[in-house]
Amino acid sequence: MLDGFLERTGRMAVPVLVVACGLVTALALRIDGLENQLRDERRQASLPHVGSFLPIQSVTFADGNQVELGSPPPGRLQLLFAYSHTCEYSRLSSPIWSNLVDQIRRAGLPVDAIAVLVDDPHLPIPDGIEPWEPSAGFVSLPDDRSRYLYRTRVVPQLVVVDSSGQVVYVRTGVFESAAAQDSVFAHLASLTHPLEGVRAHRGGENPTLEEP
Repeated sequence: MLDGFLERTGRMAVPVLVVACGLVTALALRIDGLENQLRDERRQASLPHVGSFLPIQSVTFADGNQVELGSPPPGRLQLLFAYSHTCEYSRLSSPIWSNLVDQIRRAGLPVDAIAVLVDDPHLPIPDGIEPWEPSAGFVSLPDDRSRYLYRTRVVPQLVVVDSSGQVVYVRTGVFESAAAQDSVFAHLASLTHPLEGVRAHRGGENPTLEEP
C-alpha cells in the first residue's frame, strides 16, 4: 500500500517539477529582459541620442568670442566635439577633428564646429597628463550641471544640433581614420544639402550638387 502511495506521489511530482522549471525559466528570461531595458534606459539618460534636445548654454572662447551651444542660427548646424584631457581616445581623435573642421570650412557647409572641453576648468590637470587643445579652439562647460545636461559622460563624442536644438546625429568613441572623417562629413553634407546626389570629397573640393 505504501509502495502504491509513493508511486502515485512520484507520478504527480513529475508534472509539478516540469511546471516549476518552466516558471523559473520564464522568470529568468523576464529578469534578463528587464535588466537589458534598464541598461538601455541608463544609456539613453547618460548619452545624447537623435531626437533629444540640448539646452542652450552661453559659453566663451579663449579669445572672448561668445557662442550659444545648442542654438545655431537658422539654416545652420552645430557640430560639437566633446573631449577630455584625461581621455586618450580624445587625444587620438583630435587630429581627425582638426582635419574635419578644415574640410567643413573649405566645402562651405553651414556648420559651426565647436570643441567642448568637459573637464572641470577649476580643477588642475592630473600629474602625468600633458595638456593639449584642438587647433580650432575650444569652449568649456562651466559646471557639473551643464556637463550632465549635455550628457558628456562618454568622450570623445560628436553631436550635431539643428537650429531648434534637436540632436540630428551622434557618434561616440574614438575616430582616428580618414574613413571616419569621410563618414562624418558625408552625414553633415546630407543634413545640410537634402538634395540627392551630394558628393563629398576630402582634399578641399566643394560638394557637387547633381540635378535628379
